[in-house]
Amino acid sequence: MFTPTVNRNRHAAPKKHVEREERVAKTKSASICVDGADLQFACTVRDIHTSGARISIMNMESIADGFMLIVRSDNLIARCKVAWKKKNEVGVRFLRVGELVEEEQFRREQQYAYKKDVELRSLQQQQAQNQAEAEAKARERAQAQKAVQMRIAQLQIMGMDPTKPYSESDLKSAYRRQAMVKHPDQGGDPAAFQQLTDIYNMMLQAFDDVRPDKTGTDG
Repeated sequence: MFTPTVNRNRHAAPKKHVEREERVAKTKSASICVDGADLQFACTVRDIHTSGARISIMNMESIADGFMLIVRSDNLIARCKVAWKKKNEVGVRFLRVGELVEEEQFRREQQYAYKKDVELRSLQQQQAQNQAEAEAKARERAQAQKAVQMRIAQLQIMGMDPTKPYSESDLKSAYRRQAMVKHPDQGGDPAAFQQLTDIYNMMLQAFDDVRPDKTGTDG
């Protein structure tokens, strides 16, 4: 079968060799320092390469998003950024790599980064708290507004002016006037009369709730 020259040349061209980053699968004992101070956590480094590593550690809850990795057997020190986390493993990429003679400088850098991270988390927590408080106040305002609207609707059903105060006797008089119209015996709607009675009983109970008890003390 005839093959075009272009295709023949493409098939004959040598394949490009893609350099893969060298990974060292040897397990290495190491330590992690989160705050740049003396507190360190033991860990095991796996699959270390030029740009990052896979690390096994038991106390994952103590690992922040950034920390300093020290591999003394390899004369290696690195500031790391967490790329992923699993149950007992974490993958990191190296922000900066050096030797143990630079440990003091790396610690200072990590202390500064840790301080900034703590300040950022504190700011985020404060912002989240402020937002939660604002949302709670908004819900309270909405509930209060709903209660006011419901109260106005109840007073209108009772045939009372929502803008004026009323006494218990005013409430009873208003109920008698409305009952004369809405009672089923007077040709009223049973559902509307039942609604009127329910509202009346609820509003009457409010007077009972604040009425002084038999001993003369406030209820």
